[in-house]
Order: sequence, then C-alpha cells, then structure tokens
Amino acid sequence: MVAMVDAGVSKLLVGLYDDRLVRAAKGWRFKELRFIPASIVELPAGWKIF
Repeated sequence: MVAMVDAGVSKLLVGLYDDRLVRAAKGWRFKELRFIPASIVELPAGWKIF
C-alpha cells in the first residue's frame, strides 16, 4: 500500500511488489524493483495522509 497525494487529492494505491535480488560481495542487492498496481482508492475530502 502506498499513500500519496495527486493533484491535491489524498489516495491509497494498493498493489504488489515484485522485486529481484542478486547476491553480491557485500551482501544482497536489488537488481529490479517493480510495483504492480491493483487499485487506487480516493480518500474523503479533508483526509490527510501526512
């Protein structure tokens, strides 16, 4: 779930993360970061995320 404000409207973006990692000399590192959106929910007027 990602909280955001778009054009002054508070929204919750719901989806899945599909990340790829690789083993490096200094430990695990991200190779690819992907977010697959499933739904966007607009919140009531006046509702603040932050």
